[in-house]
Amino acid sequence: MRLKNLSLGYQIPLGNSFIRTARIYASGQNLLTFTRYRGFDPEVNSDFNSNTSYGVDIYAYPAARTYTVGVNLSF
Repeated sequence: MRLKNLSLGYQIPLGNSFIRTARIYASGQNLLTFTRYRGFDPEVNSDFNSNTSYGVDIYAYPAARTYTVGVNLSF
């Protein structure tokens, strides 16, 4: 089981004359993997001769975990 993508955001209404609204958000990719597989990644395929042999993780890296945070402002 995997948690691959998660995105959370909140829009803040500002009654200001210069900035109308502000939205803050956070996002993450490849966050959690729940498995009994002992290697890096059960979906990895480092066998270059076959597209169907999964779970061979010799000289392969796991998928990168990415975090993003930001603010959107409406004027």
